[in-house]
Amino acid sequence: MAGIRADQATLFAMTDPGEDLDLSYAEALEELDDILDQLEATTVDVDVLADRVARGAVLVRFCRQRLRRVRADVDVVVDELLDTAAADPEDATGQAR
Repeated sequence: MAGIRADQATLFAMTDPGEDLDLSYAEALEELDDILDQLEATTVDVDVLADRVARGAVLVRFCRQRLRRVRADVDVVVDELLDTAAADPEDATGQAR
């Protein structure tokens, strides 16, 4: 983490990737997009740059954790549907397969 101040490194290290940042996934992505725009600007202050990189890392970890949770939830639903289909050869319309 060279180039990141001690307080930023602490924030980065201590932030639980599953921490509730009180953001939706879409809000986190929008903030990441804003950060990217700031990082691409040639006039960004070095201290601001370091803060934005640290915040971006937190947001990326948050989004990855959210995606893992959603994937797990979808897997549960799909497994339940497959189990139901295997146990009952008729689909939801009552038609035989």
